[in-house]
Amino acid sequence: MANSLEDLLESIQILHEFKEEDIKKPKPEVMRVFYEKMLKIFLHYDKNTPIAFSAIQVLSNWGAHEEAIIELTFLRSLSKLMKIIGVHDFQYKDVYEPEYRKTKRILYRIVNLAAFREIRVNKLIELQEGSTELMNRKTKVVHNESKIFARLDMLRKEKSHRDSEYDGLEQTYQQQHQEINQYNIDQANLRHEIQQIKDDNEKLEIKNEELITKTDETKQEISLLEDLVIKSPEKIKKNLEDKTLKIKQEKEKIHSIEKDNSLLLSKYEKLEKMSKDIKKILGILSQCSQENEVYKKIKQRSKVSQKKVQDYQKLSKDLDIQLVNLHQAISSTDSSMLKNQEIFKNNKKEFHLSLKQIEAERILLEREKAEVMKKVDENQIIINEIENEMSILERSYKIENQSIIDAFKALTDAMKQYHNIFYKIIEDPPNPLSGDITKLK
Repeated sequence: MANSLEDLLESIQILHEFKEEDIKKPKPEVMRVFYEKMLKIFLHYDKNTPIAFSAIQVLSNWGAHEEAIIELTFLRSLSKLMKIIGVHDFQYKDVYEPEYRKTKRILYRIVNLAAFREIRVNKLIELQEGSTELMNRKTKVVHNESKIFARLDMLRKEKSHRDSEYDGLEQTYQQQHQEINQYNIDQANLRHEIQQIKDDNEKLEIKNEELITKTDETKQEISLLEDLVIKSPEKIKKNLEDKTLKIKQEKEKIHSIEKDNSLLLSKYEKLEKMSKDIKKILGILSQCSQENEVYKKIKQRSKVSQKKVQDYQKLSKDLDIQLVNLHQAISSTDSSMLKNQEIFKNNKKEFHLSLKQIEAERILLEREKAEVMKKVDENQIIINEIENEMSILERSYKIENQSIIDAFKALTDAMKQYHNIFYKIIEDPPNPLSGDITKLK
Protein backbone atom coordinates (compact mmCIF):
# COMPACT_ATOMS: atom_id res chain seq x y z
CA MET A 1 0.00 0.00 0.00
CA ALA A 2 1.35 3.46 -0.91
CA ASN A 3 2.53 5.67 1.98
CA SER A 4 3.85 8.75 0.06
CA LEU A 5 3.15 10.68 -3.11
CA GLU A 6 6.04 9.01 -4.93
CA ASP A 7 4.71 5.55 -4.03
CA LEU A 8 1.23 6.63 -5.09
CA LEU A 9 2.50 7.84 -8.45
CA GLU A 10 4.43 4.61 -8.98
CA SER A 11 1.40 2.48 -8.12
CA ILE A 12 -1.20 4.53 -10.02
CA GLN A 13 0.76 4.31 -13.29
CA ILE A 14 -0.51 0.73 -13.69
CA LEU A 15 -4.07 2.02 -13.86
CA HIS A 16 -3.62 5.42 -15.51
CA GLU A 17 -0.82 7.78 -16.49
CA PHE A 18 -0.56 10.56 -13.91
CA LYS A 19 1.96 13.30 -13.37
CA GLU A 20 2.82 14.77 -10.00
CA GLU A 21 1.08 18.02 -10.97
CA ASP A 22 -2.09 16.09 -11.85
CA ILE A 23 -2.30 14.94 -8.22
CA LYS A 24 -1.08 18.10 -6.45
CA LYS A 25 -3.30 20.29 -8.61
CA PRO A 26 -6.03 17.98 -9.86
CA LYS A 27 -8.01 19.07 -12.91
CA PRO A 28 -11.66 18.07 -13.48
CA GLU A 29 -11.13 16.84 -17.06
CA VAL A 30 -8.15 14.64 -16.06
CA MET A 31 -9.96 13.20 -13.04
CA ARG A 32 -13.12 12.60 -15.09
CA VAL A 33 -11.20 10.52 -17.66
CA PHE A 34 -9.59 8.58 -14.81
CA TYR A 35 -12.95 8.02 -13.05
CA GLU A 36 -14.60 6.78 -16.27
CA LYS A 37 -11.72 4.36 -16.80
CA MET A 38 -12.02 3.04 -13.21
CA LEU A 39 -15.81 2.67 -13.57
CA LYS A 40 -15.28 0.66 -16.73
CA ILE A 41 -12.74 -1.64 -14.97
CA PHE A 42 -14.60 -2.16 -11.68
CA LEU A 43 -18.31 -1.66 -12.53
CA HIS A 44 -18.30 -2.30 -16.32
CA TYR A 45 -19.57 1.25 -16.92
CA ASP A 46 -19.72 2.52 -20.48
CA LYS A 47 -21.01 5.97 -21.37
CA ASN A 48 -21.98 4.75 -24.85
CA THR A 49 -24.42 2.12 -23.55
CA PRO A 50 -28.20 2.83 -23.77
CA ILE A 51 -29.45 5.00 -20.90
CA ALA A 52 -31.42 3.24 -18.13
CA PHE A 53 -33.17 6.10 -16.30
CA SER A 54 -36.36 5.39 -14.37
CA ALA A 55 -37.96 8.80 -14.99
CA ILE A 56 -37.22 8.91 -18.72
CA GLN A 57 -40.84 8.17 -19.63
CA VAL A 58 -42.09 11.18 -17.63
CA LEU A 59 -40.01 13.61 -19.68
CA SER A 60 -41.80 14.94 -22.74
CA ASN A 61 -38.61 15.70 -24.66
CA TRP A 62 -35.92 13.56 -23.09
CA GLY A 63 -33.48 14.21 -25.98
CA ALA A 64 -32.95 17.73 -24.64
CA HIS A 65 -31.99 16.24 -21.28
CA GLU A 66 -29.77 13.45 -22.68
CA GLU A 67 -26.48 15.01 -21.54
CA ALA A 68 -27.87 15.63 -18.08
CA ILE A 69 -29.08 12.03 -17.83
CA ILE A 70 -25.67 10.73 -18.94
CA GLU A 71 -23.99 12.95 -16.36
CA LEU A 72 -26.38 11.82 -13.65
CA THR A 73 -25.74 8.15 -14.53
CA PHE A 74 -21.99 8.78 -14.35
CA LEU A 75 -22.26 10.46 -10.94
CA ARG A 76 -24.46 7.68 -9.54
CA SER A 77 -21.99 5.00 -10.73
CA LEU A 78 -19.08 6.98 -9.29
CA SER A 79 -20.88 7.35 -5.95
CA LYS A 80 -21.41 3.59 -5.90
CA LEU A 81 -17.69 3.02 -6.53
CA MET A 82 -16.77 5.48 -3.74
CA LYS A 83 -19.00 3.60 -1.30
CA ILE A 84 -17.29 0.35 -2.29
CA ILE A 85 -13.80 1.73 -1.61
CA GLY A 86 -14.93 3.34 1.68
CA VAL A 87 -15.09 7.04 0.71
CA HIS A 88 -18.45 7.82 2.29
CA ASP A 89 -17.98 11.61 2.24
CA PHE A 90 -17.81 11.74 -1.56
CA GLN A 91 -19.55 14.73 -3.15
CA TYR A 92 -20.14 15.82 -6.73
CA LYS A 93 -17.81 18.78 -6.28
CA ASP A 94 -14.95 16.24 -5.93
CA VAL A 95 -15.44 15.73 -9.66
CA TYR A 96 -16.03 19.31 -10.74
CA GLU A 97 -13.71 21.04 -8.21
CA PRO A 98 -11.28 18.34 -6.98
CA GLU A 99 -8.99 19.04 -3.99
CA TYR A 100 -5.51 17.61 -3.40
CA ARG A 101 -6.14 15.84 -0.09
CA LYS A 102 -9.48 14.32 -1.04
CA THR A 103 -8.18 13.28 -4.48
CA LYS A 104 -5.07 11.71 -2.92
CA ARG A 105 -7.20 9.74 -0.45
CA ILE A 106 -9.50 8.54 -3.27
CA LEU A 107 -6.49 7.49 -5.34
CA TYR A 108 -5.05 5.57 -2.36
CA ARG A 109 -8.35 3.68 -1.98
CA ILE A 110 -8.59 2.92 -5.71
CA VAL A 111 -4.99 1.60 -5.76
CA ASN A 112 -5.80 -0.67 -2.79
CA LEU A 113 -8.97 -1.87 -4.52
CA ALA A 114 -7.01 -2.62 -7.69
CA ALA A 115 -4.40 -4.57 -5.71
CA PHE A 116 -7.13 -6.51 -3.91
CA ARG A 117 -8.90 -7.20 -7.22
CA GLU A 118 -5.66 -8.41 -8.82
CA ILE A 119 -5.09 -10.87 -5.95
CA ARG A 120 -8.62 -12.20 -6.17
CA VAL A 121 -8.61 -12.40 -9.97
CA ASN A 122 -5.29 -14.30 -9.97
CA LYS A 123 -6.67 -16.65 -7.34
CA LEU A 124 -9.84 -17.14 -9.38
CA ILE A 125 -7.80 -17.86 -12.53
CA GLU A 126 -5.66 -20.33 -10.60
CA LEU A 127 -8.74 -22.09 -9.24
CA GLN A 128 -10.32 -22.18 -12.70
CA GLU A 129 -7.14 -23.70 -14.15
CA GLY A 130 -7.11 -26.28 -11.35
CA SER A 131 -10.78 -27.01 -12.01
CA THR A 132 -10.16 -27.48 -15.75
CA GLU A 133 -7.18 -29.73 -14.98
CA LEU A 134 -9.32 -31.79 -12.62
CA MET A 135 -12.07 -32.00 -15.23
CA ASN A 136 -9.53 -33.19 -17.80
CA ARG A 137 -8.33 -35.81 -15.35
CA LYS A 138 -11.92 -36.77 -14.69
CA THR A 139 -12.60 -37.21 -18.44
CA LYS A 140 -9.48 -39.37 -18.72
CA VAL A 141 -10.60 -41.45 -15.75
CA VAL A 142 -14.12 -41.81 -17.23
CA HIS A 143 -12.59 -42.77 -20.60
CA ASN A 144 -10.38 -45.39 -18.92
CA GLU A 145 -13.40 -46.57 -16.95
CA SER A 146 -15.42 -46.99 -20.17
CA LYS A 147 -12.51 -48.96 -21.66
CA ILE A 148 -12.36 -51.18 -18.57
CA PHE A 149 -16.12 -51.78 -18.69
CA ALA A 150 -15.95 -52.59 -22.41
CA ARG A 151 -13.14 -55.03 -21.73
CA LEU A 152 -15.08 -56.45 -18.79
CA ASP A 153 -18.14 -56.97 -21.03
CA MET A 154 -15.95 -58.69 -23.60
CA LEU A 155 -14.49 -60.95 -20.90
CA ARG A 156 -17.99 -61.67 -19.58
CA LYS A 157 -19.12 -62.69 -23.08
CA GLU A 158 -16.04 -64.86 -23.48
CA LYS A 159 -16.67 -66.32 -20.05
CA SER A 160 -20.30 -67.12 -20.94
CA HIS A 161 -19.05 -68.76 -24.16
CA ARG A 162 -16.49 -70.76 -22.16
CA ASP A 163 -19.19 -71.71 -19.65
CA SER A 164 -21.39 -73.03 -22.45
CA GLU A 165 -18.42 -75.02 -23.78
CA TYR A 166 -17.75 -76.29 -20.28
CA ASP A 167 -21.41 -77.34 -19.92
CA GLY A 168 -21.13 -79.21 -23.24
CA LEU A 169 -17.98 -80.95 -22.01
CA GLU A 170 -19.73 -81.76 -18.76
CA GLN A 171 -22.63 -83.33 -20.67
CA THR A 172 -20.25 -85.36 -22.84
CA TYR A 173 -18.43 -86.41 -19.68
CA GLN A 174 -21.71 -87.62 -18.14
CA GLN A 175 -22.62 -89.49 -21.32
CA GLN A 176 -19.22 -91.14 -21.52
CA HIS A 177 -19.42 -92.00 -17.83
CA GLN A 178 -22.79 -93.67 -18.44
CA GLU A 179 -21.35 -95.53 -21.44
CA ILE A 180 -18.42 -96.70 -19.32
CA ASN A 181 -20.81 -97.98 -16.66
CA GLN A 182 -22.77 -99.79 -19.39
CA TYR A 183 -19.50 -101.26 -20.70
CA ASN A 184 -18.66 -102.50 -17.21
CA ILE A 185 -22.10 -104.13 -16.92
CA ASP A 186 -21.68 -105.74 -20.36
CA GLN A 187 -18.20 -106.93 -19.38
CA ALA A 188 -19.55 -108.53 -16.20
CA ASN A 189 -22.32 -110.25 -18.19
CA LEU A 190 -19.79 -111.52 -20.74
CA ARG A 191 -17.59 -112.88 -17.97
CA HIS A 192 -20.58 -114.70 -16.54
CA GLU A 193 -21.45 -116.15 -19.96
CA ILE A 194 -17.80 -117.18 -20.53
CA GLN A 195 -17.80 -118.96 -17.20
CA GLN A 196 -21.02 -120.76 -18.10
CA ILE A 197 -19.54 -121.75 -21.48
CA LYS A 198 -16.41 -123.05 -19.74
CA ASP A 199 -18.58 -125.12 -17.40
CA ASP A 200 -20.58 -126.41 -20.36
CA ASN A 201 -17.34 -127.23 -22.20
CA GLU A 202 -16.07 -129.22 -19.23
CA LYS A 203 -19.35 -131.10 -19.04
CA LEU A 204 -19.18 -131.84 -22.77
CA GLU A 205 -15.59 -133.09 -22.43
CA ILE A 206 -16.70 -135.41 -19.64
CA LYS A 207 -19.57 -136.65 -21.79
CA ASN A 208 -17.18 -137.10 -24.71
CA GLU A 209 -14.85 -139.19 -22.57
CA GLU A 210 -17.80 -141.24 -21.36
CA LEU A 211 -18.93 -141.77 -24.95
CA ILE A 212 -15.43 -142.83 -25.98
CA THR A 213 -15.31 -145.34 -23.12
CA LYS A 214 -18.77 -146.60 -24.04
CA THR A 215 -17.78 -146.98 -27.70
CA ASP A 216 -14.69 -148.94 -26.62
CA GLU A 217 -16.85 -151.16 -24.49
CA THR A 218 -19.36 -151.66 -27.32
CA LYS A 219 -16.50 -152.53 -29.66
CA GLN A 220 -15.30 -155.15 -27.23
CA GLU A 221 -18.83 -156.53 -26.84
CA ILE A 222 -19.25 -156.56 -30.60
CA SER A 223 -15.99 -158.42 -31.01
CA LEU A 224 -17.18 -161.00 -28.47
CA LEU A 225 -20.59 -161.33 -30.08
CA GLU A 226 -19.23 -161.67 -33.58
CA ASP A 227 -18.09 -165.16 -32.86
CA LEU A 228 -21.46 -166.19 -31.41
CA VAL A 229 -23.86 -164.46 -33.79
CA ILE A 230 -24.21 -165.36 -37.38
CA LYS A 231 -22.86 -162.45 -39.26
CA SER A 232 -25.23 -160.43 -41.36
CA PRO A 233 -23.08 -158.04 -43.33
CA GLU A 234 -25.84 -155.66 -44.19
CA LYS A 235 -27.04 -155.22 -40.63
CA ILE A 236 -23.57 -154.89 -39.31
CA LYS A 237 -22.73 -152.33 -41.94
CA LYS A 238 -25.91 -150.40 -41.19
CA ASN A 239 -25.22 -150.39 -37.48
CA LEU A 240 -21.68 -149.23 -38.05
CA GLU A 241 -22.84 -146.45 -40.34
CA ASP A 242 -25.37 -145.28 -37.78
CA LYS A 243 -22.76 -145.25 -35.07
CA THR A 244 -20.26 -143.42 -37.27
CA LEU A 245 -22.91 -140.77 -38.08
CA LYS A 246 -23.63 -140.28 -34.42
CA ILE A 247 -19.94 -139.97 -33.65
CA LYS A 248 -19.49 -137.43 -36.48
CA GLN A 249 -22.44 -135.38 -35.15
CA GLU A 250 -20.98 -135.42 -31.65
CA LYS A 251 -17.59 -134.43 -33.07
CA GLU A 252 -19.16 -131.52 -35.02
CA LYS A 253 -20.92 -130.34 -31.88
CA ILE A 254 -17.62 -130.41 -30.00
CA HIS A 255 -15.93 -128.42 -32.80
CA SER A 256 -18.72 -125.80 -32.75
CA ILE A 257 -18.44 -125.50 -28.96
CA GLU A 258 -14.66 -125.05 -29.27
CA LYS A 259 -15.18 -122.31 -31.86
CA ASP A 260 -17.64 -120.53 -29.54
CA ASN A 261 -15.17 -120.88 -26.69
CA SER A 262 -12.34 -119.36 -28.78
CA LEU A 263 -14.58 -116.42 -29.79
CA LEU A 264 -15.60 -115.83 -26.20
CA LEU A 265 -11.96 -115.93 -25.10
CA SER A 266 -10.99 -113.37 -27.73
CA LYS A 267 -13.93 -111.21 -26.59
CA TYR A 268 -12.78 -111.60 -23.00
CA GLU A 269 -9.29 -110.39 -23.93
CA LYS A 270 -10.77 -107.43 -25.75
CA LEU A 271 -12.90 -106.59 -22.74
CA GLU A 272 -9.83 -106.73 -20.51
CA LYS A 273 -8.13 -104.28 -22.86
CA MET A 274 -11.27 -102.13 -22.81
CA SER A 275 -11.22 -102.07 -19.01
CA LYS A 276 -7.61 -100.80 -19.08
CA ASP A 277 -8.59 -98.08 -21.57
CA ILE A 278 -11.56 -97.16 -19.38
CA LYS A 279 -9.27 -96.79 -16.38
CA LYS A 280 -7.08 -94.44 -18.41
CA ILE A 281 -10.18 -92.46 -19.45
CA LEU A 282 -11.29 -92.23 -15.83
CA GLY A 283 -7.85 -90.85 -14.94
CA ILE A 284 -8.18 -88.22 -17.67
CA LEU A 285 -11.67 -87.36 -16.43
CA SER A 286 -10.39 -86.91 -12.88
CA GLN A 287 -7.71 -84.58 -14.27
CA CYS A 288 -10.46 -82.67 -16.09
CA SER A 289 -12.40 -82.34 -12.83
CA GLN A 290 -9.28 -80.94 -11.14
CA GLU A 291 -8.87 -78.42 -13.94
CA ASN A 292 -12.54 -77.57 -13.50
CA GLU A 293 -11.86 -76.75 -9.84
CA VAL A 294 -9.01 -74.48 -10.92
CA TYR A 295 -11.38 -72.78 -13.38
CA LYS A 296 -13.90 -72.21 -10.57
CA LYS A 297 -11.17 -70.56 -8.50
CA ILE A 298 -10.33 -68.28 -11.46
CA LYS A 299 -14.03 -67.47 -11.74
CA GLN A 300 -14.03 -66.49 -8.07
CA ARG A 301 -11.02 -64.24 -8.68
CA SER A 302 -12.86 -62.56 -11.55
CA LYS A 303 -15.73 -61.81 -9.14
CA VAL A 304 -13.22 -60.22 -6.76
CA SER A 305 -11.84 -58.07 -9.60
CA GLN A 306 -15.40 -57.07 -10.50
CA LYS A 307 -15.91 -55.97 -6.91
CA LYS A 308 -12.75 -53.86 -7.16
CA VAL A 309 -14.17 -52.22 -10.30
CA GLN A 310 -17.33 -51.36 -8.34
CA ASP A 311 -15.18 -49.83 -5.60
CA TYR A 312 -13.44 -47.80 -8.29
CA GLN A 313 -16.84 -46.53 -9.46
CA LYS A 314 -17.61 -45.40 -5.92
CA LEU A 315 -14.26 -43.59 -5.79
CA SER A 316 -15.03 -41.85 -9.09
CA LYS A 317 -18.40 -40.72 -7.66
CA ASP A 318 -16.59 -39.36 -4.61
CA LEU A 319 -14.28 -37.49 -6.99
CA ASP A 320 -17.34 -35.94 -8.71
CA ILE A 321 -18.64 -34.82 -5.32
CA GLN A 322 -15.28 -33.27 -4.50
CA LEU A 323 -15.28 -31.42 -7.84
CA VAL A 324 -18.74 -30.04 -7.02
CA ASN A 325 -17.46 -28.98 -3.62
CA LEU A 326 -14.52 -27.29 -5.33
CA HIS A 327 -16.88 -25.31 -7.58
CA GLN A 328 -18.89 -24.37 -4.51
CA ALA A 329 -15.69 -23.25 -2.85
CA ILE A 330 -14.95 -21.07 -5.90
CA SER A 331 -18.42 -19.52 -5.69
CA SER A 332 -17.97 -19.05 -1.96
CA THR A 333 -14.70 -17.23 -2.66
CA ASP A 334 -16.63 -14.86 -4.92
CA SER A 335 -19.08 -14.14 -2.12
CA SER A 336 -16.21 -13.74 0.31
CA MET A 337 -14.68 -11.25 -2.14
CA LEU A 338 -17.81 -9.06 -1.84
CA LYS A 339 -17.74 -9.40 1.91
CA ASN A 340 -14.08 -8.40 1.97
CA GLN A 341 -14.91 -5.35 -0.11
CA GLU A 342 -17.49 -4.32 2.48
CA ILE A 343 -14.95 -4.92 5.23
CA PHE A 344 -12.45 -2.80 3.29
CA LYS A 345 -14.92 0.10 3.43
CA ASN A 346 -14.80 0.17 7.22
CA ASN A 347 -11.06 0.24 7.99
CA LYS A 348 -7.68 -1.01 6.88
CA LYS A 349 -7.26 -3.43 9.75
CA GLU A 350 -10.27 -5.42 8.66
CA PHE A 351 -8.82 -5.40 5.17
CA HIS A 352 -5.60 -7.02 6.44
CA LEU A 353 -7.66 -9.58 8.36
CA SER A 354 -9.56 -10.35 5.17
CA LEU A 355 -6.24 -10.86 3.37
CA LYS A 356 -5.21 -13.32 6.07
CA GLN A 357 -8.52 -15.12 5.70
CA ILE A 358 -8.02 -15.24 1.96
CA GLU A 359 -4.54 -16.67 2.45
CA ALA A 360 -5.95 -19.28 4.83
CA GLU A 361 -8.64 -20.13 2.29
CA ARG A 362 -5.96 -20.38 -0.39
CA ILE A 363 -3.91 -22.79 1.75
CA LEU A 364 -7.05 -24.78 2.51
CA LEU A 365 -7.97 -24.93 -1.17
CA GLU A 366 -4.43 -25.95 -2.05
CA ARG A 367 -4.62 -28.71 0.54
CA GLU A 368 -7.97 -29.82 -0.84
CA LYS A 369 -6.52 -29.70 -4.33
CA ALA A 370 -3.52 -31.78 -3.19
CA GLU A 371 -5.87 -34.29 -1.54
CA VAL A 372 -7.99 -34.49 -4.69
CA MET A 373 -4.87 -35.01 -6.82
CA LYS A 374 -3.65 -37.65 -4.40
CA LYS A 375 -6.99 -39.47 -4.59
CA VAL A 376 -6.91 -39.24 -8.38
CA ASP A 377 -3.41 -40.78 -8.39
CA GLU A 378 -4.58 -43.51 -5.99
CA ASN A 379 -7.53 -44.21 -8.29
CA GLN A 380 -5.12 -44.44 -11.24
CA ILE A 381 -2.95 -46.91 -9.29
CA ILE A 382 -6.04 -48.99 -8.44
CA ILE A 383 -7.05 -48.96 -12.12
CA ASN A 384 -3.57 -50.12 -13.15
CA GLU A 385 -3.66 -52.90 -10.52
CA ILE A 386 -7.10 -54.02 -11.73
CA GLU A 387 -5.89 -54.04 -15.35
CA ASN A 388 -2.81 -56.08 -14.37
CA GLU A 389 -4.92 -58.59 -12.42
CA MET A 390 -7.38 -58.87 -15.30
CA SER A 391 -4.55 -59.47 -17.78
CA ILE A 392 -3.06 -62.15 -15.47
CA LEU A 393 -6.49 -63.79 -15.08
CA GLU A 394 -7.01 -63.69 -18.83
CA ARG A 395 -3.65 -65.33 -19.54
CA SER A 396 -4.18 -68.06 -16.88
CA TYR A 397 -7.73 -68.61 -18.15
CA LYS A 398 -6.49 -69.10 -21.72
CA ILE A 399 -3.73 -71.52 -20.58
CA GLU A 400 -6.09 -73.62 -18.46
CA ASN A 401 -8.76 -73.58 -21.13
CA GLN A 402 -6.20 -74.81 -23.70
CA SER A 403 -5.13 -77.61 -21.34
CA ILE A 404 -8.79 -78.67 -20.90
CA ILE A 405 -9.31 -78.65 -24.66
CA ASP A 406 -6.11 -80.70 -25.19
CA ALA A 407 -7.22 -83.24 -22.56
CA PHE A 408 -10.64 -83.47 -24.18
CA LYS A 409 -9.05 -83.97 -27.61
CA ALA A 410 -6.83 -86.73 -26.20
CA LEU A 411 -9.91 -88.35 -24.67
CA THR A 412 -11.86 -88.21 -27.92
CA ASP A 413 -8.85 -89.55 -29.88
CA ALA A 414 -8.53 -92.47 -27.43
CA MET A 415 -12.26 -93.24 -27.71
CA LYS A 416 -12.07 -93.01 -31.50
CA GLN A 417 -9.04 -95.34 -31.58
CA TYR A 418 -10.81 -97.76 -29.26
CA HIS A 419 -13.95 -97.79 -31.41
CA ASN A 420 -11.89 -98.28 -34.59
CA ILE A 421 -10.09 -101.28 -33.04
CA PHE A 422 -13.40 -102.67 -31.77
CA TYR A 423 -15.04 -102.34 -35.20
CA LYS A 424 -12.04 -103.97 -36.90
CA ILE A 425 -12.25 -106.92 -34.48
CA ILE A 426 -15.97 -107.29 -35.13
CA GLU A 427 -15.54 -107.14 -38.89
CA ASP A 428 -12.49 -109.46 -39.02
CA PRO A 429 -12.47 -111.79 -35.97
CA PRO A 430 -9.28 -113.86 -35.30
CA ASN A 431 -8.98 -117.57 -36.25
CA PRO A 432 -10.54 -119.99 -33.70
CA LEU A 433 -8.36 -122.23 -31.57
CA SER A 434 -7.68 -125.64 -33.15
CA GLY A 435 -8.38 -128.76 -30.97
CA ASP A 436 -7.05 -132.31 -31.46
CA ILE A 437 -9.78 -134.95 -31.14
CA THR A 438 -9.00 -138.60 -31.69
CA LYS A 439 -10.75 -139.90 -34.74
CA LEU A 440 -12.74 -143.08 -34.31
CA LYS A 441 -11.76 -145.93 -36.50
